[in-house]
Amino acid sequence: MLAGAGDAMARLPQHDQRRDRGAAAGRGAGPGSRARMGIALAGAAGILGLLAVLWWLVATQQPARAVRIDLSSPWNPAEFHVANARDFAEAVAAATEGRVRIIVHPAAELGIKGPDSLTAVAQGAVPMIDMAGFQQTGLEPLFGLEALPFLVRNREELRLLYSFLRPEIEKRLRHWGLVLVYLVPWPPQNIFLDRPVHRVEELRGLRVRTLDAHTTRLAEALGMHPRQLPAADVVPALAAGALDAVMTSTTTAAAQHYPAFLHEMLPTHHGWVVNYVVVRKDVLARLLPADRMRMLRIAQARERRYWAVSAADDAAKWRELAAAGMERLPVSAELRAAFERIARPLWQAYVAQVPEARPILNRFLERTGRMPLGGAGEEAP
Repeated sequence: MLAGAGDAMARLPQHDQRRDRGAAAGRGAGPGSRARMGIALAGAAGILGLLAVLWWLVATQQPARAVRIDLSSPWNPAEFHVANARDFAEAVAAATEGRVRIIVHPAAELGIKGPDSLTAVAQGAVPMIDMAGFQQTGLEPLFGLEALPFLVRNREELRLLYSFLRPEIEKRLRHWGLVLVYLVPWPPQNIFLDRPVHRVEELRGLRVRTLDAHTTRLAEALGMHPRQLPAADVVPALAAGALDAVMTSTTTAAAQHYPAFLHEMLPTHHGWVVNYVVVRKDVLARLLPADRMRMLRIAQARERRYWAVSAADDAAKWRELAAAGMERLPVSAELRAAFERIARPLWQAYVAQVPEARPILNRFLERTGRMPLGGAGEEAP
């Protein structure tokens, strides 16, 4: 009988055995023991609950993993565009509490030269880049519109032009998977000379450094002999006596000490260069939505300040040039009108190749008090 009972107990499921033993133990325990057991169980549950709350607090307060964005720039570290980029990076890092870290790489230290910028960032060689629009015209001809000779006469007109042009620039960048962060111009282009000039005829025959197709065609139209050279090759050419004039900005003229070779500046403002700071769309998507919004709002707020930095740099660099003995030549209304008459066929040739530029250009000309292209009595090239 006992043996049979033992076999039956052995065949019971284990949890039933534990339940029966627990019940027996409970029957044998007094009220005090049961109270102490309840307190212990309640304490354990409380500790587990507290640990769960602490874990949730830590998890929800944990900062998101920092996103590093490398920004490539072809410009010298001393240029104001690099200073602007670093200021922007610091502002973004502060606003996002370090979750977005933009690292600025000047002087093409990542191996990306100016004309290769659009291809490099679009293909993912770098997530963010500062590039000159006119250097990308082989891929996007519209990016060089402001560089058309004698089209834009001052910064106010440049702002007006970009109020029409910017939406189209942003559209083109989206095609490449890019987002425009901010854009800032260089100081305007001038003609630096080794002699005073007051009439268009006095420019004829001068050997002049040009920087792109627009300025090369302009030099030819003015009767000059153009030599298209990168900035690094200009001083050796001047030292060798191979140039009589240089087309560039005050920024470059001061940085390369042009007063050692050239003594006059004709402030033609014949062309402008605008830099675009762009970032890959997929990189922006990696940011927290709030951080993405902060970054773009900072860009919007600082862009106007960076335009002011450009203007201040222009004025400061001219003071340096003047202190070194350079003279500023006057540009009379007659000379300006002569320059624009020479330039209009170049504008016509441009819109013939880039027809989508025509409505933007004509709207700009109308707003600045000039005849649109193709107006009465004007023949297409």
